[in-house]
Amino acid sequence: MLPTDHDLASACARAFGAAPWVGARTLPGPAGTLHLGLAVAGCGAAGGAEGPGGADAHSSVEFVDLDSVHSVAGGAELGLASRSWTRSGLTRSGLTRSGLTRSGLMPRDAAATEPGAAAVLCVTAPAAADPAPLLAVLSREEAARASGFVHDADRAAYVTVHALLRFLLAGRLGRAPAEIAFGRLTCACSSRTHSKPCLAPAPARETDLTLHFTLSRARGAVAVALGARPCGVDLEPEMTPAALAAVRGLVPASERQHYSDPSAATAAWVRKEALGKLAGTGIVESP
Repeated sequence: MLPTDHDLASACARAFGAAPWVGARTLPGPAGTLHLGLAVAGCGAAGGAEGPGGADAHSSVEFVDLDSVHSVAGGAELGLASRSWTRSGLTRSGLTRSGLTRSGLMPRDAAATEPGAAAVLCVTAPAAADPAPLLAVLSREEAARASGFVHDADRAAYVTVHALLRFLLAGRLGRAPAEIAFGRLTCACSSRTHSKPCLAPAPARETDLTLHFTLSRARGAVAVALGARPCGVDLEPEMTPAALAAVRGLVPASERQHYSDPSAATAAWVRKEALGKLAGTGIVESP
């Protein structure tokens, strides 16, 4: 049986010293509705994680859909399918120079501000129609993993989300995207093989990090969240009736009322997945 949301929220509270905030929202996807879940450390009510709701209502969370972001400098929409994305999209005229960092959604000194004022920025984007130009900023390991995907849509989503993460981190850190190096935190079972990724070198404790990030991908779309607070994000297509029936058999009986139909069930599922990512335990075993 999967852990309850309360169990996962309690694990987050123990890890970070305060209850997490968790929310979900829907997004239009290339093949139907997508559901996005986001969990943020230390932003919840005293009694535990907040219930479902629009995450953008919280003052410490900002959502940006790259389909609708326009460059302040040139006024041109930033299209991830464009070959110019790596050259002049995010780095020169978009997010890092005249877009999000300047507008205050993710201030460069966020890590040095009061914790309550530090934003978590969640960026969603369509997968690149032609991901080949983005391979240049990935590491050899990432490129090798990308080549192993059977389906082109899965490969495009993987390449896009890892390149997007590198561009966002590069703008935040003042480095070239290809120069970003990653490590892994040590999870509760003392393993680094399935623990949270982080900027290298990996610290002994997650709370020692000043910049946190998390990513998720679905066929045709990707999501990255990053900021001065630990966070977890999950992006999923809406469940089919068959998937809903299978999931209802896995979730605790006390939560099955949230899995009454595909839309409600997927919203509940992405919140649970986001909490599991934030906790660092996943949702396979109770924390």
